[in-house]
Amino acid sequence: MIHQRQKRKKKLNESGLPQVGIFWIFPNQLLSFGVPYTTGETYGDFINTPAGHDETWEKLRKTSGKLPEDYTSYPRGRIVYRINDQKFLVYLNRKHIKDTKIKRRIIKEFRLPVDQIEFKHDSHYEK
Repeated sequence: MIHQRQKRKKKLNESGLPQVGIFWIFPNQLLSFGVPYTTGETYGDFINTPAGHDETWEKLRKTSGKLPEDYTSYPRGRIVYRINDQKFLVYLNRKHIKDTKIKRRIIKEFRLPVDQIEFKHDSHYEK
């Protein structure tokens, strides 16, 4: 399963397109799951990833055997694409929205064009 995920991530990385997706912020790592925004799911005026935090966490937990049961144990966030103004909205908690290092990592990991990003606080992602 891990090998399949690595192959899928490599293929996505080769596409070079900005991504929508979900992520967790670990102390020394950003754990991310994204898809090119052109292949995401349209939901109203937005394009989103079909993957949710809860089901993705459960798969990771079963694979690793080392993660806590609750997917909210680590700070998390989501990136969606707003179609009408062509912006990538990055939702995360109040603490990390001010963290320049984390923001740079998110931009790099999801290949977001800096002139098309809005970082937004969402209380849903508070721990």
